[in-house]
Formats: sequence, structure tokens, C-alpha cells
Amino acid sequence: GKTGLGVILIEEALRAGLPVLAIDPKGDLTNLCLTFPDLSPTDFRPWIDDAQATNAGQTPDEFANSQADLWRNGLGKWELTGADIGTLRSKTDFTIYTPGSKSGVPLNIVGSLQVPADMADEEAVADEIEGYVTGLLGLVGIAADPLASREHILLSNLVHHSWGEGRALDLMTLVGMIPSPPIRKLGVFDVDQFFPADDRLALAMKLNGLLASPSFASWALGSPLDIQSMLYGADGRGRCAIVTTAHLSDEERQFVTSLLLSKLVTWMRRQSGTTDLRAMLYMDEVAGYLPPTANPPTKKPLMTLMKQARAFGVGVILSTQNPVDQEGTYRLPESQLDRFLLRISIGYPARDAEMQMLDVQGAASTMQAIGPVISIEEVRAMIAAVRCVHVAKALKSYLVDLAATSRRHPGIELGLSPRATLQLAAAARAHAASRGRNYATPDDVKAVGHAALCHRIVVRAEHGSQLSSADAISEVFDAVAVPV
Repeated sequence: GKTGLGVILIEEALRAGLPVLAIDPKGDLTNLCLTFPDLSPTDFRPWIDDAQATNAGQTPDEFANSQADLWRNGLGKWELTGADIGTLRSKTDFTIYTPGSKSGVPLNIVGSLQVPADMADEEAVADEIEGYVTGLLGLVGIAADPLASREHILLSNLVHHSWGEGRALDLMTLVGMIPSPPIRKLGVFDVDQFFPADDRLALAMKLNGLLASPSFASWALGSPLDIQSMLYGADGRGRCAIVTTAHLSDEERQFVTSLLLSKLVTWMRRQSGTTDLRAMLYMDEVAGYLPPTANPPTKKPLMTLMKQARAFGVGVILSTQNPVDQEGTYRLPESQLDRFLLRISIGYPARDAEMQMLDVQGAASTMQAIGPVISIEEVRAMIAAVRCVHVAKALKSYLVDLAATSRRHPGIELGLSPRATLQLAAAARAHAASRGRNYATPDDVKAVGHAALCHRIVVRAEHGSQLSSADAISEVFDAVAVPV
């Protein structure tokens, strides 16, 4: 599933020497630490579920043997061995952080209000404060709007005031400042007028109750939250920092994750711009942290990372599954749809094929029989062959005319972009190469036209019930003369 694919992506990044920050709300990514270079059954045995072995009709020792063989054979199909696992283990420092718990490496969340290294970046500073304060108030049941909540405005100003004077904070100090703030005004109003003393004391008491709870003591344990030291060791080598929040409540997860992401944004903006990857963020089960309508404290830093991380060499991989009340994935905006080369609908299988699926899948799992069907060298050779396919000037003119016609079509609100023209040419080249030709023809363009173009246009709303995107593309092709 998606978690298995995520583990593969993380391992490949680590093999390439990239540091990885993995946020793990379910606890699945801790399996990255289960690396067995010898691929010995005795390595697998402590992790074998006896019930699973029984269901497989084997003893636990037999099941451990079968799992070792499964891993060895599976890796072998990709030309990997236990030595590759050993190399990954020796060159990578894996650390499992468990904020609010001593089951892993504790992370001091309470004392994470260190003064940012670059206070000149006001936007980054404001975002980090907002993430911390919003998450903190969420822990005590206050859903605070950063622009309207008195609690949020007061706490944010207290943090900013201390940072402006070069003083770091912890949560205890921050709570102690609430009854008698070291600032006189909030906006144009006096503090007592904006937020009366009795109300401030009530807020301080509520936060103090959080601090006084014995279960909250572990939140102050461990090293302070510092992205640089989490991503890089003292020798400069990249690390794998797995921050698991599976043991926390929903409010606590939001608090930890928003603070972690805000710290990452601040760290990222201190780096120089680059076109190369320098680090990777992987976050599983992101749906609850980046919902389409609500605005939890994690949403803003995630959106910032999605927009800006690439420019600073930080790769962002977000993983989720459809919420239970959704029939499909959320609709992508047109600018993102335009980046997909082809959209192909395979439909349902024929009756005989579906019967065969039931027979094969019912007898045994076919997953173990899956292996590579093509080598990297063959893929590279095919790419090279496609690039050598000639596109005549007349055919290029045909492609440009198709795009221009789509932009003038009365039923199309958003016509084909220049990227669509480039992608249609690439698809036509590939079609020609698959037919054994080193030149493309108008027939190649038409053969891939609907798959390459239908998802790139937007039909006008008033025509939507009578005109589909496929019909519109057909009309575009009919309206443009084919070069001879």
C-alpha cells in the first residue's frame, strides 16, 4: 500500500545521502528501523506474529524462514542483497522521536520557543509563532482565530516581544507572563482594556492546569526541537528523523505537527536556493492536517512548504487515502491536471477476465509472483528512441493550429496551453516509435489526441450538459485541416 511505497521512497532518499524528516501519525514508519542485513530467519523470528503463522499453517519458526526467503527473493528481483541493507544501516542514523513519551527519544516541545536565527524574516517568524500558539490553545480546547481571538493575539505578542529582545522562552515562562504582560498596548488599546486582568488570569489558570498535569511532564524531556540537528549529525551526514505521534490525542498531534512544520519552514528559509535536493519531508495520513475547508494549525505551514520548498531544495511527499465520506480523490485544479501526459480510462474487465481474477486470487496471493518486467536500460533505450522521432514542420504547425482552435471554440472556456502542445507532440512521438517509425504523422496525433487533451480543457458551464470534453476535442480536430 501507500505506506510501503513511502518506505521505499524514504530508503532510496537515504541511500542517496539525503536527510529525511518523517512525520508518522500511525506508527507505521518506525518499521524503517527493522533492517536485517543477514536476512536470517533468526532476525525475523522476534517480530513474527504467532497468530499470523498459525493462519498460514506454519509454526512461528517455519513462518520466520518463509519470511526471510520472501525478502531475499524479493530483493533479488531488484538486484539488491543484504549487503545493500547493511550499507543503508551503516551510513544512516535512524532516530524515533516520541514527543510526550519516553518510549522513544523524547523531544522537548515545551521548551521549543528558541529565538529564530534570522529575526529579519518577519513572515517566517510570524508563521512559527502562529503555529505554536494555535496548537497550544488547541490543547486546552480553545479554537483560536489568529486575527480575532484575544487569547491568540496576546500570546503571539508575548512571544514576539520576548524574541524581539533576544530572549528565548519556555511554556512555563510564557504562562507566567499572561497575568502581568510586559507590554502596555495591543494595537491601539491598553492591554487591560483589550483583555481584562480577570480574563487573562483565567487563561493562565487553564494553561497552568496543562503544565501541572503529571502526564504533561514528559513533554519537557529530551533535547529541544531543532531541525538542523534532527536532519544532520555532528559529522554532517544526513539522518532519518522519524517523529511518531500515534500515541497522542488529536489535539496533541495537531500541536506537535504544527510546531514541527513551522520549525521546518523557518529552517528551510535560512537555506540558500538550489535546484538540487538537500532534504526530504515525508508525512503520512495527511488528510486531517490539510483538509479542503477547515483550517487546522498544520494547514498553513504545509501550504507554505508545497509552494516554496522546491526552491530551497526540500522535497515534500504527502501521503493519504480518501476520507470515508468521499467517493474519489479531491478534484485537482486545471494547472495541475495540465501536468499529466495522458488520461486513460481502462473501464471494467470483460466477464471472462473477471472470472479468471476470482479463480487466481481465490487460490493464493499473487503478490509474491510480481517481479520486474523491464530493465532500467530498456526504459532508457525507449526514451532515447522516442526523442529521435522526427516531427516535420507541417506537423508542428498542425499542433499549434489545434491549440489555437481550442482557445477560440465557443464551448471551451479554458483552451489548450502551450504545455499541452508540447505534451501532445511527445505523445505522438511515442506512438510513432511504438509502431516502429522514426517520424510522426497526423494519424499519431489523432491516435493520442483524446487521451492527451481531454483533461486539459474546461467546457463552459452553459454547454456542460450538451458538450463533453471529448466531444469538444473531437470538434477541434474536425475544424483543423490535416497537413498533406
